[in-house]
Amino acid sequence: MGVGPTYLNFLDSYLQPRVARVVVEGMMSDEIAIADTVFQGTVLGPPLWNTFFNDVSREAIYCGTEPAMFADDLNLFKKFDRTSDNDEIKLTMEDCRRQVHFWGRRNRVTFDAGKEHIVVIHLLQGEGEIFRLLGCMVDVKLLMDDAIGRIL
Repeated sequence: MGVGPTYLNFLDSYLQPRVARVVVEGMMSDEIAIADTVFQGTVLGPPLWNTFFNDVSREAIYCGTEPAMFADDLNLFKKFDRTSDNDEIKLTMEDCRRQVHFWGRRNRVTFDAGKEHIVVIHLLQGEGEIFRLLGCMVDVKLLMDDAIGRIL
């Protein structure tokens, strides 16, 4: 990543095991050991996470999808011919999901299954549940009834 030895030594020190406590409404937890992690809420947290997580995009590109990442969110998109069968599309995307999960196991990253879904977006043949993308509810036929209803 082009990091020099002085900065790399600093990062190594920064990522050494340590203890932490969680404070919620003035109540402090017992000490917990933390190691091998990018610490949330720190100045270095986001750039370190982005550096670590960035290579998942290679897995996505390798399986023919276009990745879109924001913080720890990963969305994969792929354009298919308009005549493609939905089952074929879903199988292709499921294979890509397996490849990304394999990357996750190799890198000790767990994806939240509750946030994962495969949808086919098409004006006539759309298939899947309404989903949230950048705060907006999107339906698979792009009618946007739910989003319009919320605005109204």
